[in-house]
Amino acid sequence: MTEEAGFEEWRQLIRDKGRVGSTIPAQIGLPGMTAFIRVDDAPDHHTYERNPYYWKVDTEGNQLPYIDKTIVFVISEREVANAKLIAGELEFSGRQADLANMELYMANLESADLKIKMWKSTFPGRTIIVPNHTHKDPQVREFFGNKDVRHAMSISINREEINDVVYFGLGEPRQWAAWPGSKYYEEGDESHWAQFDPDMAMELLDQAGYSEKDSDGFRLFPDGSRVSWVIQLDTEQADVLDVFELVVEQWRQVGLDPSLRPINRSHLNELVAANDMGMSGWEGDISDITWVWCSRLNHPGQCNVPWGKGYDIWLDGDEESEIAVEPPEEVAWVYHRWQEMIDAVTEEEHVAIARELWEWFYDYLPGFGTVGIPKPVVMKKNLTNFPDDGVWGFSVIRAVPVHPEQFFYKQS
Repeated sequence: MTEEAGFEEWRQLIRDKGRVGSTIPAQIGLPGMTAFIRVDDAPDHHTYERNPYYWKVDTEGNQLPYIDKTIVFVISEREVANAKLIAGELEFSGRQADLANMELYMANLESADLKIKMWKSTFPGRTIIVPNHTHKDPQVREFFGNKDVRHAMSISINREEINDVVYFGLGEPRQWAAWPGSKYYEEGDESHWAQFDPDMAMELLDQAGYSEKDSDGFRLFPDGSRVSWVIQLDTEQADVLDVFELVVEQWRQVGLDPSLRPINRSHLNELVAANDMGMSGWEGDISDITWVWCSRLNHPGQCNVPWGKGYDIWLDGDEESEIAVEPPEEVAWVYHRWQEMIDAVTEEEHVAIARELWEWFYDYLPGFGTVGIPKPVVMKKNLTNFPDDGVWGFSVIRAVPVHPEQFFYKQS
């Protein structure tokens, strides 16, 4: 059986048969207690049917779910998903719907028979900016490792402009910080080094040792070359590229000269693994649930695009690795303090240590937030029982907490 399924060991077969995606069985034929069961796969879609043994009923005793079949299309290009949505080929779009396309959705509400629910999100920084502090170029590494430089880079970002141009003014310019309401939040967290002050930014860059400029006004490294680095961006990350195009121009106004290089996600993953990433960005999705294992910016080695890959490898004990970099004391402290937070016995101790880590972040500022945004969820007008208010994001498994088994199509 193992060989027939294409595996070498029975353990591999068991893992494959038991795959679960979010809260829904991800393997065909895998039984479960969930509302929908996966019954078919194709390269471009997955098919789920109602589970006849599902354990919930509505208030009148009718067994849930109401909907008999759901087809989930696999569409990697957001533009393609949006085109299908407004052409009437999709009945629901959450993952691929984004604030940057609100104008498109609004223009097609009637023709495509759509409605929009504007939810809160787990994106306190829709796009976060992540410099590689262990960059293989010693000059770039020293540049990113300078706290004055990082403060300068943050306050030379015009977050109001980003909000207006990319998000139609619907977002909130802010630093990377938990949303109000989080147990980790304190008033004012979002304001640290988030003001737009290019004059102060230039003063900080001067005092950091980058006052010399070339004939075009760009700052110079100690060897006389221009202060420049490459920003590698995942092309699947929607509006991240739009944000970075603005940020690059804003940084050029203070004498920095980075360049953008959009690449596919698998290539970016390879660069991160080899510590060849210069700078990158990612959607800043966090919640109290997921922050402890994927903090985005509060830990040197976590998540998709870490700011201290080389530090993390060193601190994990692999000091002989060719990409390991000995960290400064502050980074070593946050690495070990993070583990103490994870091991905390009481909630009070856990939150107290977490606040230390957040306060450390606001001063050390290893990366930067930009704009926090709400989340548009777009669907057919007759899709009913989808709540007006909610929270959308990877951290809360997107729409699962609002019980899709209760959705139904209202007949006209």
